[in-house]
Amino acid sequence: MAHRLLSLLPLALAGATSAALAGECENNFSKSGSVFSGTDFSSKVTVSDLSVADAMGQIRGIMIAEKMDVITEDAGTGTMLAEQRSTNFARAVPTLINVSQEGTAAVVEMTVKTEKGQFAKADSIRPYMCQLMAKIKGGKEGKTAGAQGARTQNVADTTFKDVYVFSREIAREAKGNALAVNARHKGRKYSLKGRVDYIQEDGAEYNVSFDIPDESEVLLQVPGDDQPRVGVACLFNANQLANVLTFRKGDYATFTGSFHRYDDLRRMLWLENCVERKRRNEAGRAPRPVGASPPSCTRIRKRPRKGGVSRGFGGESGIRTHGRFDPSPVFKTGALNRSAISPLYLLHSADASHRFAGLTIDLRSMFASALGLRSQDRCLKPLGHLSVVFPSSRRRMRAGLTARIFA
Repeated sequence: MAHRLLSLLPLALAGATSAALAGECENNFSKSGSVFSGTDFSSKVTVSDLSVADAMGQIRGIMIAEKMDVITEDAGTGTMLAEQRSTNFARAVPTLINVSQEGTAAVVEMTVKTEKGQFAKADSIRPYMCQLMAKIKGGKEGKTAGAQGARTQNVADTTFKDVYVFSREIAREAKGNALAVNARHKGRKYSLKGRVDYIQEDGAEYNVSFDIPDESEVLLQVPGDDQPRVGVACLFNANQLANVLTFRKGDYATFTGSFHRYDDLRRMLWLENCVERKRRNEAGRAPRPVGASPPSCTRIRKRPRKGGVSRGFGGESGIRTHGRFDPSPVFKTGALNRSAISPLYLLHSADASHRFAGLTIDLRSMFASALGLRSQDRCLKPLGHLSVVFPSSRRRMRAGLTARIFA
């Protein structure tokens, strides 16, 4: 019995230490700034019997385990910058770490910084910050965890984006700090979808550029997003020549590669070691097997619940009829193009792990999606089907939203 109690003692002590750190973090938590200027959420804890280097190693492992990227770190000065990656609906949320030595203890300070236009509640940020800081350990256990965390590498997953959306994100980031663009994105893998513009040799590689319109040429513009365009190009290695020779100007394609560098003077960025993710035919659609029937267009998204916000993406069906294409319409009476169902924007989507990006709401991204800048195509019968894309209620909502946020 006594042996069993002794074996449980280290676990009890570890639990008590974590609870003490969480309580200290709660007591030291502070908030400064506002949604109009950007908000800082800060707290600090003191971990006994821990060096700066071991604390930095532990924090690196903790951040990467939470699917954050460590942008830069310096064990000598005890500084680290980590951030949650941006998504189509939220900007990146940087977290600044400062570690200092006081005797044999390490003082760890964490600051979560949100940009202007991002909402974040202190009641949501505080418990998550303290949960992270409570994982830091001291003593022999902390030394072991520090060595293991120092070897952890950023998650090498691929981010899928529309190339125009990606270009605008880089333009906004470069406006604040062009140097941070390369530090943030260097080595990250992206899969970008867009239209091919030009193809040319670039030394021993092949440079394939995307066609990206200037912001002034876009029909619907997001207020405040007035930065000049940023070009995007993919560098293909010499062994990809066979594929590069099949590309045509105007084709839609999806290229996957690693972020190489951004040149603020030329307003251009490059991905390297690119490959085409999926072959496309000239119409921009994946090839259909011979003899296969045309795709059905009856599957549509659910409409949002009345009086609430949709938990996914959907849109107004209006009076349009969804169905498959009619075969060979008469040219004089056939529709010349297709319209789209405007999507609804998910105002707040916190994922299961409650990471910082899930605890913020980005007004600029919300406005862009509300305007339907990237609406999704839907299959329509070619004759006699009108659509109401912007009902009067949504027009009033957008007008009011614009007046309140961007006045």
